[in-house]
Amino acid sequence: MTGPVGGEHGAVRFFVPQDESRALEMGVVDAWQPVDAPAPGPAGVYTWPAGGRPLRLALLDTSVPGWENWLPGERDGAPEPSDGCFIVALDPGTLSPDRLCELCGLFDQVRAGYRWLANPRVSPLDLPAELAPVADLLSQWERSSELVREKRWWESSVHLLERAGEAISYRVSMDGIIEYISPQIQEYGFPDPKEVIGTPYSRFVHPDDFLSLANNFADLKDHPERVISFRVRNTEGEIFSLRTMSRLVLDPEGNTKLIGLMRDVSREERAVGMLEQANRLGSVLHQTSGVLFGAASMEDLASSVCRIIVEDDQLALAAVLDLDRPGTIMGSWHHRTARDCRDFFPRDFLEFLGRIPVTGTVQVPQLDRETSFEHFWPHLGKNQLSGLIMLPLFRPGRRFSGILCIFTERSGPFETGTIRLLEELSLFLTHGILAIFDRTEMERTHDALAISEERYRHILDNVQDVIYSFNSDSVLTFVGGNVRELFGVEADQLIGQNFVAMAGLFPDLDPGFFSKYQDLFDAATAGLKPSIEYEIPLSTGGFERVLEVHERIHYGDTGNLIGSTGVMRDISERRRALKQLERSEAKYHALFELSADAVFIETIEGDILECNEAAARMYGFSREELLRLSASNLVTEKTIKIFPAIVEQQMATGGFFVEAEGRRRDGTIFPTEVSARVFEFEQRPLLVVSVRDMTDRRRREQDRLIMEKRLRQGQRVESLSMLASKLAHDFNNLLVGILGNASLGLMDVAPDDPIRVNLEEIERAAEEAAGLSRQLLAYAGGWKPRLVPVDLSEVISGQAELFQATLPERIRMIYRLEASLRPVMADPEQCVALVSHLCSNSLDAIGERSGMITVSLYGCEGLSEYPQFVLMPETVCDQGPFVCLEIADSGQGMDATVLEKIFDPYFSTKANAAGMGLVAVIGIVRSHNAVLQVSSLPGQGTVFRIFFPYCEQEKVPGHVEPLAEPRHPGGAAPKVLIIDDDLWVRNVVSRTLTQAGYECMKASDGPKGLEAARTLLSELSLVVLDLHLPGLSGHEVFLQLRRMRPELPILISSGWAESLEPFWEAEVTPPADYLPKPYRPQQLLEYVSRILGTPDKE
Repeated sequence: MTGPVGGEHGAVRFFVPQDESRALEMGVVDAWQPVDAPAPGPAGVYTWPAGGRPLRLALLDTSVPGWENWLPGERDGAPEPSDGCFIVALDPGTLSPDRLCELCGLFDQVRAGYRWLANPRVSPLDLPAELAPVADLLSQWERSSELVREKRWWESSVHLLERAGEAISYRVSMDGIIEYISPQIQEYGFPDPKEVIGTPYSRFVHPDDFLSLANNFADLKDHPERVISFRVRNTEGEIFSLRTMSRLVLDPEGNTKLIGLMRDVSREERAVGMLEQANRLGSVLHQTSGVLFGAASMEDLASSVCRIIVEDDQLALAAVLDLDRPGTIMGSWHHRTARDCRDFFPRDFLEFLGRIPVTGTVQVPQLDRETSFEHFWPHLGKNQLSGLIMLPLFRPGRRFSGILCIFTERSGPFETGTIRLLEELSLFLTHGILAIFDRTEMERTHDALAISEERYRHILDNVQDVIYSFNSDSVLTFVGGNVRELFGVEADQLIGQNFVAMAGLFPDLDPGFFSKYQDLFDAATAGLKPSIEYEIPLSTGGFERVLEVHERIHYGDTGNLIGSTGVMRDISERRRALKQLERSEAKYHALFELSADAVFIETIEGDILECNEAAARMYGFSREELLRLSASNLVTEKTIKIFPAIVEQQMATGGFFVEAEGRRRDGTIFPTEVSARVFEFEQRPLLVVSVRDMTDRRRREQDRLIMEKRLRQGQRVESLSMLASKLAHDFNNLLVGILGNASLGLMDVAPDDPIRVNLEEIERAAEEAAGLSRQLLAYAGGWKPRLVPVDLSEVISGQAELFQATLPERIRMIYRLEASLRPVMADPEQCVALVSHLCSNSLDAIGERSGMITVSLYGCEGLSEYPQFVLMPETVCDQGPFVCLEIADSGQGMDATVLEKIFDPYFSTKANAAGMGLVAVIGIVRSHNAVLQVSSLPGQGTVFRIFFPYCEQEKVPGHVEPLAEPRHPGGAAPKVLIIDDDLWVRNVVSRTLTQAGYECMKASDGPKGLEAARTLLSELSLVVLDLHLPGLSGHEVFLQLRRMRPELPILISSGWAESLEPFWEAEVTPPADYLPKPYRPQQLLEYVSRILGTPDKE
């Protein structure tokens, strides 16, 4: 069988199989290519395709000495492994055609894995005995020529890497840095080789395979060659499976390098997976074939198929979704529980499947992108399932019946073969469904005959409806069901009766019903209508009933009447429930529509489904427009940003309550309160949202805060006023003593007496102290001006030059005075002082800069809104009309802290200021029963507004005209009674009047004063009365004196005139006059002499 075939070259023979044609027929050997090489080289090379580029095999005769010189790299002209040529040296005596084919197949496997066979001794394949001599010889050659071999290996590897063809060649240093990689890498989505060279290979290795790949590379130290499979990931994130043959070599410098070739085996792995999937599904097809045509219903079929699929131990879960009943699982099976697990599927997941458009092909939806099923995936994750395959199932007429859902380990995509097998499974199951729903006529007849009459009758007797049948002559041929309860007769009494003749059996039935029915039936049959529907009012056993009738009319092929069948159903309870529902709906609809708040029905996403009329009025839209909007269209951007976080926080309780900014159709922003509750309607969560307009409440709250602020400011001013009044009262008493004694002392000393200077200084100091006391009294309201009807415009314009004269030239005064304003009750002098004080304050606010002070006067109907400071008497309301005096400056303004204190006595932001100017303003405003408002912001100046009420014709307190003549008997000295609790005052007044020729009596409190008055009642000419007395108040003493002697002159003297009104309002003769403290003796004498005249001195 063996022998030399071919030519000889010297002493070397090249052997080929004797039966060359057989090798060619087997597809192993493609062609013979002669090689012109000198002896002892090979005479030719065989080539054959091994799945790609041609592979060449050169055979050497080992019986000829020197054959080893023809090994790669030893001689010019010898084949190189980089050319895809394998050098095999064999003993020709052992070579046969069959063995050659076997070896060619062996080297074909070697080529498929490694591309070339460099050292058979380290090949992972089991080498046949024929290769043993080659292995030994190569081993000897390696030991004797190690340096040459390594050098040639390095050169050969470089040559090979550069000509690797479709494979990816590479060279890596021992520290993992890529030194070379072929351009084929770009075909797989990797960067240009220039960008890859110099980077670690771990950059591209899949993280799950990096450790195993590193361990395999480490093992190359003990096994110089190794085949390794691993995965890589390109820059786009795509994953490829690669297989590489790697080897350690030495470069010319003696450094160890790792070289190799990589081949993409992703397609092969997918093919293996597809084959495994086909085997699985084929097993399922084989097992399900026995149950498809034996299933009695879709439920039986679904459960059986799911169980077989799951018990194949390849899948964990399968289910059949019913398309006729959305959200219903017809059958399922779970391998862990080994039972039907229809409750396992969340409703959200079933709704998702129901939303997937059903097609006639296999579908692989991307469930991992559906974030709404995060609660569903933990169950699948326990079974390493990440994908879903959906197979459509059909009923007769290609109508979709359901979906078979199979959960798989992969989410897809699947190979074409897998999809084709799945489609076959879908078609296979569809045949089973058709067998269930499209039985032959014989099977249906057999099933009908299998139902016994007794069972049929039992069913009819237990239904609540009445089922009947008439023939073409209107004769009742069948009736069953709830006949006795509805009609009070047995069914046997009705069978065989003509329809019209049955009227006598139902006395409670409207006699006209039968004729109406006959007309209805005749009209239907005339038009060949297939059915009629009507209602029967019935009264049986004292109960009013309503029967609903559905009757189907049967016709022959020619349109002739065959008969009719129908069902009667008692709908009385349904009618009553419907009426009750209508009443309830009407009630809640009225509540919905009559609610003052806006009420919306919304989806969880905020789409408006329904709203009431209040919502349309609140937002300015029509109801139809609102139903096309979302809740986000009715709030501001600010609310949209904060709304989701607040709602998410509160939704756990089934609703939420939040304050939001609403937006009307015209863009108006208004405050709202939003409350919502979740409810379920038709298996869908909805929100009922109530929105309340908070505009009025916020306004009332603002008004309340303003009133509280006014009250606090008023209380503060009132408390300071009480303190000021007490200080002024006591201070005035002391000043009366100081001024009086100083004045009396000046009367007693000579003009050139040195002590006179001291007394004059005391008098001047007391006068200044008296001015300070008057300011305190003005602040406290203890000073009463003389109020007369005044035209403020004339008063202020008349003093304009005076105001300007008091200001430096850098300050410009602007007047905006309305003419023809109504008069107000005011003291002209105090109004001038008021403007003067406020202008002085504005000058201080402007400082050394140039500025402007604007004085305005105008009429208004109400107060300004939201000032920073308000002083408002209780007797004045917010609504006018008023005359407003407004003084505005361009000063530096004030913050809230300073503004709260500007009217406190002695408070000032200036180091050299007394802090009493604005104190006087408060007193003047209070004494005129006016309203004071102040508005100021830092850097924006200050505005003072004083609102004077319009003048009303009423009694105005004033001074009583002095008596025409003194009231004392004859020439005797007039007797004056002094009632005052202060010793200094009593002594000064007594000494002053005594020196003037009056006879004085003194009393230190109210009771003593009344007692003295009773004793000298007829002799008294005048009573000087203080208001604040111990025991009895000055007012009570005054009234009792009037009762004793109505015409007795009384001079009121006090440092606090807060309570003077009762003296003029009482129904008695008013006092003769009022003398405010402190006063000089000369002022006292002027008042007394005006009342009594000057007495004659003895």
